[in-house]
Amino acid sequence: LMSNCLKNALQTQAKGTHILLYGPPGTGKTTLAHELVRRLGAGLYEIRKECRNGGNSDGEARLESFNLCQLLGNVEGRSLVLFDELEDLLPSARLVPANQRLHKGWICESLEKAEIPTLWTSNSLGGIDPAILRRFTLTFEVAIPPRKTRRKILDQYMPASAVGEAWKERVAALESLTPALI
Repeated sequence: LMSNCLKNALQTQAKGTHILLYGPPGTGKTTLAHELVRRLGAGLYEIRKECRNGGNSDGEARLESFNLCQLLGNVEGRSLVLFDELEDLLPSARLVPANQRLHKGWICESLEKAEIPTLWTSNSLGGIDPAILRRFTLTFEVAIPPRKTRRKILDQYMPASAVGEAWKERVAALESLTPALI
C-alpha cells in the first residue's frame, strides 16, 4: 500500500503526499523508509537531524530545510524525502513556551504544498495535533514484532554456536525486545 501510494505520487506529481511511520524506538521505521525508497528506485533526500557543528538542529531549522528541499530537490521527479523524528517539529507544550514553538499553520501549509512525497517517522502519535495528522496520506504503525519474528531475527544474528536454544527462546519471549536491541 505504501509503495503503491508513493509510486502513484511520483508518477502523477501529486502535491502533499506524506506517509507517517510511527512506533516505539528501535522497531525499524527508518530502515523501512529506506527499503521503500530502494524498492521504488527513487532518490532520497534526508532532512538532517544535526547541525554542521554536531549539535541537534531545532524544529524550525529542520522545517526550513524541508521547505528548501521541496523547492529545489525534485528535478527529475524521482525523489523522496525522509524526515526522521517528526517530534522535532512538535516540542511538548509542557516543555516549550508557546512563543518558542512552531506555529501549527506553518507545518500544515508546508505539508499541503510539498511537491516531493515524504516519509516521516515518529515514536508515537500522542503529541501530534489532529490538524497536522490529517494531512498525512497514510499512517502506518511499526510495532515491536511478534515473538516468532523476534526469534527469526535472533536466529539470523546469533549463530547457534554462540548461544543455546533455551537462551534464544527466553530472549525471544521478551515483549519489549525490538529489532534494534537484537
